[in-house]
Amino acid sequence: VVALGPLTNVAALLVNRPELAARIARVVAVFGTPPDIEAADRLTDYRNYNAAADTKSVAALMRAEVELVVVPLDAGRAAVLTDEALDRIAAGGAEAAWLVEASRGWLHVWRDRIGEAGAFPAAGAAVAYLTDRELLDCRPTRARFAWKHSFFRENSVMGIGDAVEGGRPIVYCGAADAALRDRLLGAVAAAGGS
Repeated sequence: VVALGPLTNVAALLVNRPELAARIARVVAVFGTPPDIEAADRLTDYRNYNAAADTKSVAALMRAEVELVVVPLDAGRAAVLTDEALDRIAAGGAEAAWLVEASRGWLHVWRDRIGEAGAFPAAGAAVAYLTDRELLDCRPTRARFAWKHSFFRENSVMGIGDAVEGGRPIVYCGAADAALRDRLLGAVAAAGGS
């Protein structure tokens, strides 16, 4: 299961039909704070969105006996998508041009609100775990999910690293090769944007 957003549906299955967990080879999820990131940076409010959107589901997944692969938002940093990259896709025809037009707003959020040069294709990195694993830097480690509620906001943290106490085994894919961008652009352009 490649979970590109909140894990609500995956957790509902694991909680309500635990006997089906044995039929899930692994869950590849997009969330998690890299262990070497400072506490306050531009991506703080975005990095764990998929986890913070449904913390109970993340807790259920962490308890499940299913292999968990964590691909953080930051994994796509080396393969950043820019306006120029989208222009390359747009040259692929009417469908590709439509996809590019729909994607520019997303890219501009990254540039204008977050302050990055472009968008990190974390979802593409998660899919690459199944299709182009050689483009990812993955390793087995441990993780523990914790969330802290306050009157004003919820702060969720995925503790990741070999020294995490009380954590469970995971596979952590902390970075993608820059070649991922070209592979994504080529796949979309070859499909004509469909």
